[in-house]
Amino acid sequence: MAPIEAVQDELRAAGPDAVRIFLRFAVHLSAEDAAELERGIMALVERYVSTDEERVAEPAHGGMIVLHRLAE
Repeated sequence: MAPIEAVQDELRAAGPDAVRIFLRFAVHLSAEDAAELERGIMALVERYVSTDEERVAEPAHGGMIVLHRLAE
């Protein structure tokens, strides 16, 4: 849970107006669908991470995405 606690610390330090989007969801996915969702999320994030040096003068943004199976 350390990564989640680290994000909580970042949010507390940044203040309540720092959150740009919060999305919590539950969907039913096959193993293939879950893998496709994971690939899509990773590709989107990588698009920005891989070009981050082009925007170092802009404000820094952080985030956390956790895709997990729910308890049965």
